[in-house]
Amino acid sequence: MLLIITVIVVIYYMLQGMLKASSTAWLRNTKHWALVAAVVLFVVLLLTGRLNAVLAVTVAGIATVLRFLPLLLRYAPVLQKLWPKFFSQQESQHTGQTSSKAMSIAEAYDVLGLKADASQQDILQAHRRLIQKIHPDRGGSDYLAAKINLAKKTLLKK
Repeated sequence: MLLIITVIVVIYYMLQGMLKASSTAWLRNTKHWALVAAVVLFVVLLLTGRLNAVLAVTVAGIATVLRFLPLLLRYAPVLQKLWPKFFSQQESQHTGQTSSKAMSIAEAYDVLGLKADASQQDILQAHRRLIQKIHPDRGGSDYLAAKINLAKKTLLKK
């Protein structure tokens, strides 16, 4: 009962402050009230004995993110190179345009992450390494796999 009365009083003062405030003051007040609400929630959880469960879920979530962070960062350079190309292809599909032009040799080297003096063996190894990471059967994108395959095909035909 005390909790319900407290919530009603907090909402009343919050609404009263919002009606009187300008937009910048309203934003500052909103941040202030969010902090007050977080502290009240923390105290309520502490008093009711439910804080342990919330902290356990929070810590487990942080641990999971930290565990998978190296995995995500390992793919970051590859995805960063291919990201703009993926979105430019999607935009052209939405506008009804198709990109039927062949891939340039420089672009193919860039997609595979190789230098211009790479050997045929280097091209095959880079293709195999990237396609294992980006393959659609492993949750990757069809578009990115097609770009990697086209890059290999372009460089091996030269």
